[in-house]
Amino acid sequence: MNTTSTKHHKGLFRLVAVVCLLGMLLPALPAQAQLGNRVVVGYFHNWNNASAPYIRLRDVNSKYNVINIAFAVPVAPGDMTMHFEPIQQSKTEFIADIRALQAQGRRVQISIGGADAPVELHTAADRTKFVNSMKTIITEYGFDGYDIDLEGTSVILNPGDTDFKNPTTPKISNLVAASRELVTYFRGQGKNFWLTSAPETQYVQGGYGFYGTAFGGYLPVLHGLRDLLTFVHVQYYNTGSQVALDEKIYNQGTADFIVAMTDMLLKGFPVGRNTANVFPALREDQVAFGLPATGTGAAPAGGYVAPAQVHQALNYLIKGISYGSAYVTNRTYPNLRGIMTWSVNWDKTQGDAFANNHYAYFSSLGGGNNAPTVSLTSPANGATFTAPATVSLAANASDGDGSVAKVAFFQNGALLGEDTSAPYTFTWSNVGAGSYTLTAVATDNQGATTTSSSVTITATISGGNTPPVVSLTSPANGATFTAPASVTLAANASDANGTVSKVEFFQGSTKLGEDTSSPYSYTWTGVTAGTYSITARATDNQNATTTSSAVSITVSNPTGGCNAPQYVENNGYVAGSQVQNAGGVYQCREWPYSGWCNGAAWAYGPGTGTYWQDAWVFVSACGASTAAVQARVAEAESVAVYPNPGVTGRTATVTFGLGTSPSIATVEVKTLDGVGVYSRQYTPTGTTLDAEIPALPAGLYLIRLQHGAKSTTQRYLVK
Repeated sequence: MNTTSTKHHKGLFRLVAVVCLLGMLLPALPAQAQLGNRVVVGYFHNWNNASAPYIRLRDVNSKYNVINIAFAVPVAPGDMTMHFEPIQQSKTEFIADIRALQAQGRRVQISIGGADAPVELHTAADRTKFVNSMKTIITEYGFDGYDIDLEGTSVILNPGDTDFKNPTTPKISNLVAASRELVTYFRGQGKNFWLTSAPETQYVQGGYGFYGTAFGGYLPVLHGLRDLLTFVHVQYYNTGSQVALDEKIYNQGTADFIVAMTDMLLKGFPVGRNTANVFPALREDQVAFGLPATGTGAAPAGGYVAPAQVHQALNYLIKGISYGSAYVTNRTYPNLRGIMTWSVNWDKTQGDAFANNHYAYFSSLGGGNNAPTVSLTSPANGATFTAPATVSLAANASDGDGSVAKVAFFQNGALLGEDTSAPYTFTWSNVGAGSYTLTAVATDNQGATTTSSSVTITATISGGNTPPVVSLTSPANGATFTAPASVTLAANASDANGTVSKVEFFQGSTKLGEDTSSPYSYTWTGVTAGTYSITARATDNQNATTTSSAVSITVSNPTGGCNAPQYVENNGYVAGSQVQNAGGVYQCREWPYSGWCNGAAWAYGPGTGTYWQDAWVFVSACGASTAAVQARVAEAESVAVYPNPGVTGRTATVTFGLGTSPSIATVEVKTLDGVGVYSRQYTPTGTTLDAEIPALPAGLYLIRLQHGAKSTTQRYLVK
């Protein structure tokens, strides 16, 4: 199982924001082209870990051509509004780093969840919150794809859910529906948007021997998304042993395990050994696999495989070169997609050995299958029609190393129809008034896809209805504000042959509000630091719409003058609240820490209170120098809990990487609302501490270590 120090310590270390100067964009690295369609994927920590320190995104080894950012998480338990912000860099720097990597031809994706942040879409309302917030995050940062990295309760099947093709567990079916909506939305905008996933082995191949609860819990997700799935990289670590198709048991950390588990995905397998219920094989280009970057730390429960053994497994899978394996396959898979690791940060501690070795291997193979090319040839961009309209769509598509299997046509992300032979055309009939974004998606004979650039058309109601005109008058393009900001949005709108029924205001694709009468305005309050794109959309009395040109504004954290209000005890602070105290500006951390930003323990405010560093993050200095304020910030330590999740009735071992050798350390276990259930002092004998935690009832807990002025807190799940 994953533990919180592995692919999937999820950023609950105490994090201190670091302000760095923007550098020049790195030059493009043509060596990336050597991988072609192959991938070397690395997960990136959005936090600092003493054992695997934070590195700037732009400094990730150039041999990783796909970087998954860990993680976007729910803002609170039960609230599926997703949240992401860079912790160690400013948002402006982070976005600039993303653009630098993209300029090199590398892809940067946002990953959701991880072991410590359940994403459970139990209801339609949960699904809507999730989709809308993820659209905002992906649009704001310009991510190239969306990675599903859910563990624990997020993918546990309900009792009686026995058919992976027709799941009855609401959080599973809602996850599939939400993911489909996200991917089709961004591909419908003309983006080459990827969908990837990183399940644990028991949630996929574990469904062969038994299907239910966690075993095979990911299968309905992968099956429900297989037509959109770019690739999956199952975690071949922290998993122990598994039964393979030959009914033998293979242990993690071996070439045999890699071959056996990969062969299962590429051949398909009977779920729960039921030959009438087979999980169909995935395409070769849809399968990669994940390994830890180091033999210690990255995966404490095991699974590291030395590069030479990994290449033995790959040579057998891709080329059919035997190494005398116990597991025997009768096929080769020359287009196997690639390899993934947790994580680029752990790899950096070993001199980037993972990236260097496996990039060299995959670049020597050639690019594998190349995706097709496609372009819309009709209608022309900007074309207008009279509603109800008939619109003829046409596309050119080709494939340099194979053939085009089909071309599908989309409007605003929704499938209109498809054609399986050239010339690729579709007739769209009875098109109502409105503005539409059209794209074509070509699929080749090996399942690789490419999305065309988008074309926008307008249909107006018969009789000559003219769409309204609209322009933003406030704020001015390039305007700057100080967080938490209140921004007044105003627009002029008119309609030459009718009336304006409403004007809506948007931040990216997220609607902020609307006004149905002139003057059209909306006040956007509580705006946090970041760069935002604002538009207004006018709708007339015949439902024709027009969107204004975008206006960009920047909201910055307060600096120098301490514009944030003074900290006041028990003042109702929530996640994102900013205050000034002790010569600095601080921001209340997200759940579960946000509940601790009030109360007697912090009576003297952030920067001075007993436990302030658990609840507040330093933002900037005011009055005092940055160095003087940061000197008050005690260095946080890493903490690993394993096994995590634990099991009711057993004793869990907690290991803390202290980084120093304090004379006394205190370990506390609390419920999520801060009620203490256990506390004990220890005298460490070195740089690590083993603490025995008594058996606990099933649930989620907080384990806190304090030594001197330093502290860190980690979530711990007991099943």
